[in-house]
Amino acid sequence: MRPSKGKTPLMREKVLPVGAEVSLSSFLSDTDWGAGHGEDWTSLGTIKRSDKNTFHLQVGKAFRFPLYYYLKDDRLFVGQDLSLFPAVGADTVDCHYLIEIEYFGFSIERKSLLQNVKMLFPEDDVVISARELIWLSAEHHQFGSFDAALVTPEEATDKLFNSLPEVTSKLFSPVDTTFYAHIANRLAESSGTKLKVGRQSLPLTVGYQEKRAKIFNKAHKNRVVEGIDLQSYTDMVQEELDRAWQDSESSLDREDYTFQTFYLPFAQFLLNILAMNTSKMVEIVEGSGDEGVIPPALSISDKPICNIYESFQRVFFYGHHWLAKVWFYIPPMISSAAIKQQQKYSEREQHVCVFTLTLDYLLRFNNLKIGNVTGE
Repeated sequence: MRPSKGKTPLMREKVLPVGAEVSLSSFLSDTDWGAGHGEDWTSLGTIKRSDKNTFHLQVGKAFRFPLYYYLKDDRLFVGQDLSLFPAVGADTVDCHYLIEIEYFGFSIERKSLLQNVKMLFPEDDVVISARELIWLSAEHHQFGSFDAALVTPEEATDKLFNSLPEVTSKLFSPVDTTFYAHIANRLAESSGTKLKVGRQSLPLTVGYQEKRAKIFNKAHKNRVVEGIDLQSYTDMVQEELDRAWQDSESSLDREDYTFQTFYLPFAQFLLNILAMNTSKMVEIVEGSGDEGVIPPALSISDKPICNIYESFQRVFFYGHHWLAKVWFYIPPMISSAAIKQQQKYSEREQHVCVFTLTLDYLLRFNNLKIGNVTGE
């Protein structure tokens, strides 16, 4: 199985006189224009040149597409496809992002997999010092997708497992749940223009939890990885989340506030990536949502070729060296212990296994800089 040829971005410099602005809708593809959102396209947001060295990015509430920005050498790069940014210098993996996905299930401060490349969410308002505005486009290039099936699917769980590489490539992010792969399959099967995902269909566990932390602690080689103290860093993130909750004076309890304010926007952002270029949209809603949006549970008794647990254990022997022996250290005895802890924690979800496999896909098939690649 090999990924298709990597993408080369088309860089379109947008010349804006001081005081001028351009609507974000002008950058959308024809497919996105035809997505049937029924929104006022003029309210999607704008990029304005405040002065010769300053750009003002305002994302509208109605904007339902992924959007990233990156600043280098006084050039502001903006685009919808994260996998294009390594070509302009953003080719280093952000290890803080990895830790946040592992221990919390979402990132904070709009981090992405790539260091210094930030996500933009609806209603974000950002002022950036730069001299040039460059829009990165993937026009005339295909996703760096995996075009060979892992195994001919016979059951729903086979198809779900089969989808992980391609979905990971589209998201350009490791994930800790099969939920996104399942939604991608549902989008492909759906004949409608909107897929509604009820809150009860979302992953069961998000945010820092001691049992979840123990699973990833078991997988990590050391308590300090790439110079980051895991306990100190996760404590700092928890303090930031607590401070945000207290400052908000919200009537929600801390767990619900974290879910609504941090997790849901992050999850919706990833779902928007999956919906992009499909002429469809995915929306997280209260209530039950559409039928069939809860992913089937992967089992330790699944056939070996598409068994998430056995695949996790094979990473030590065949996966990316840095991941299996530096970032994590998962020889058979340690990976078996992590699997046992994972099963006790959640029978429906396989956080450490899914995260490891999806990160392995990204590191092996993309030329990214990350940590101590020799393990020495």
